[in-house]
Amino acid sequence: MEALRDRLPKHQMPTTRTYTIRHIDREAEQIWVDFVTHGDEGLAGPWAERAQPGDPISFFGPGSGYSPRPDADWHLLVSDEAALQAIARSVESMSLDASGLVLVEVRSEEERQQIDAPAGVEVRWLYRGADFTPETTVLADEIRRTELPPGDVQAFVHGERAQMKEIRRHLVKERGLSRKELSISAYWAYGRKEQDFQAEKKTPAGQIDDD
Repeated sequence: MEALRDRLPKHQMPTTRTYTIRHIDREAEQIWVDFVTHGDEGLAGPWAERAQPGDPISFFGPGSGYSPRPDADWHLLVSDEAALQAIARSVESMSLDASGLVLVEVRSEEERQQIDAPAGVEVRWLYRGADFTPETTVLADEIRRTELPPGDVQAFVHGERAQMKEIRRHLVKERGLSRKELSISAYWAYGRKEQDFQAEKKTPAGQIDDD
């Protein structure tokens, strides 16, 4: 990709999508990636629906970012389907004595997945009962009802853009969480295609921070 950026104009660059590696099987030389599909629209979802053994795919990375701090008193991890794999990887990398709460919003119980969390980390599944819309989502309301303990709280909150803005305001301004201990970003935006969503990241509408 770096070499192509030096040679191609922007409109000729390959279209990319960002995904979290769910599992690496080094012995079998496999990388496992889960895709959220949304019908026949978009790029990655329809590709995943049609993919067959032997189909080519190119990738680069991985990137780096959040990781659970072993010395944190408590962990709060929040997501919808889009960040489920990042949540699972993070929880399963925690020390066995870690404490915290995981909130994951999905459409129904059929989308529930196995997450091997430490005994002190509760995994709470939230079911919308329908596709995501601003009216069906329950994530922000659940956070408002959730009691957070005092002490050093590290938070990871990733998902739909409007919900991330609302949750950030609540956690920082109403709950007093430290911004430096809050990893929060939008993985997608309701009603936006990926290329439009990415372009808007550079505009005020695409910013999570509102102050």
